Amino acid sequence: MGACRLAWTRTYDAWSSQGEQHYGRWSLEGERVCCETLEPREEASETEMRYAPAGYKFAVPIDDILSAQGGYFQAKDGSKAADWELPARTGKLDEGMWEPVQATEPEAVHRPARADARYVEIDGVVHEVAGDIVANWPEDQWPRLMRCRLRFGIRG
Repeated sequence: MGACRLAWTRTYDAWSSQGEQHYGRWSLEGERVCCETLEPREEASETEMRYAPAGYKFAVPIDDILSAQGGYFQAKDGSKAADWELPARTGKLDEGMWEPVQATEPEAVHRPARADARYVEIDGVVHEVAGDIVANWPEDQWPRLMRCRLRFGIRG
């Protein structure tokens, strides 16, 4: 058993990806390296990916690690998610969360308005401003940033 620090990134398309770093311990079990996340000794800096919570358990095939030749393992575009990806990302075992979704025209979604919601008008349509934009940018920048997100189909 040993200590480990690792990171993963999953790229969904040209405009979105998700990543996280893990601090924890590992052990060998058969043909797999079994990992368990622990509470990190320090907080991630603002230029680093966040740490996964303690308690995530997943096992990576040794062949995947060795094929990286000391670098990183990269799956082929369009390949099915590996069995270890969801537990490494969420700490849960669940099927189907990584399956690709075909882009379709969004349907109208009616949600109750949140008390803290902020809105901007873009090209005659009112849109709720994403929470990260509200938290990190001055109000005069919201229309520009939301216009960019809408143009590239980024929601949230």
